[in-house]
Amino acid sequence: MKPIERFYFAILHKEADQVPLCFMVSPNDYCRIASRKIYEIYNSKSPEIYLNAQLSWLKKYGREVLHIPSVYPLLSFGAGNWALPSAFGCEISPPTENRLAVIKKTLIKTPDEIPNLAKEIQIPNLRKAGNCPEALKLLEYYNKNVPEEIKVEQPFTAENFTYIGGVLDTAASILGMHNILVGIYKYPDALHQILNIIKDSIIEWIRIQEEIVGKIKKIVLTNHQIAFINPKYVKEFVIFYEQAVLKYWNGALKIFHGETDIRKNLGALAEFLKHCKIDVWHMSPQLDIGVAKNLFGDKVTLWGNIDTHEIAYGTPESIRKICKNIIMKAASGGGFILGTGGGLDTNGKFENLDAVIEAVKKYGKY
Repeated sequence: MKPIERFYFAILHKEADQVPLCFMVSPNDYCRIASRKIYEIYNSKSPEIYLNAQLSWLKKYGREVLHIPSVYPLLSFGAGNWALPSAFGCEISPPTENRLAVIKKTLIKTPDEIPNLAKEIQIPNLRKAGNCPEALKLLEYYNKNVPEEIKVEQPFTAENFTYIGGVLDTAASILGMHNILVGIYKYPDALHQILNIIKDSIIEWIRIQEEIVGKIKKIVLTNHQIAFINPKYVKEFVIFYEQAVLKYWNGALKIFHGETDIRKNLGALAEFLKHCKIDVWHMSPQLDIGVAKNLFGDKVTLWGNIDTHEIAYGTPESIRKICKNIIMKAASGGGFILGTGGGLDTNGKFENLDAVIEAVKKYGKY
């Protein structure tokens, strides 16, 4: 079977010929395969160079592993999660030799600025503001130039797909997460006004993307903040907004990417998965996969949860043992996809990825 076929077997909670394997790859690794630095690709402003780097990665690993996203304009190249914060006026630092792009300056410095911001904030012109024009141009290039055979084998390309920061992730980039956590207690009404504007902007941003890529049928929504919210506020400040975004794409495959340590907020996570109708959870590495299987295995497909630190600094032998342990705990009955507990960054140790592939072949038969 092909990687994409195994993936859909897992979503149906069925057993394929072997455990499916899926990676969310860092731009660092695409660039290493292409023997380039991220900042070199960014500064080139060449969609062709970046696309070819991703295609080089798939040439090496595409036959064995599904990638989500597969060939897609990722965060550090002006698209993805940085476009919306930049449209609101946040300052983005471009990639350097040692790091990806980051938020340099949020809209506010302290929580006490939330009430005034609530009076002023508006939905930006998402066709013209910030990095949005660059992101849309890049998206259009990818949609036209990804080879058709890749779209079949690795269908999480630009076509009919979006990778989007959820309302809380986007708000954390715009306001700063500390300000949000304090604002929940001190200025809840004003914070709701801001979150509603961000929610409407995300919906509008996805609709603009659909003009390029077609109707969204697959969506990755990130939320790294649910782990930090007091459980009694999760429904009001997390579920309400993410559900409001996702309801517009009810028929789409919904993948929730949230790899922060959720162990103290499992009840809130259960509510989130249920109300947002999540199909796949790209889960945290800290939570034992056996516990996750018992709690959520009949409700959502689990994707994870090899510690990325082990991929970057472990050995092939240690990686094979970790994979065997995870497979033994979670594979039975389907509803499980092996991968890292979060975005993959190998630190150049590609032999550890080879060890993951070897482990699946050796231990991944049902």
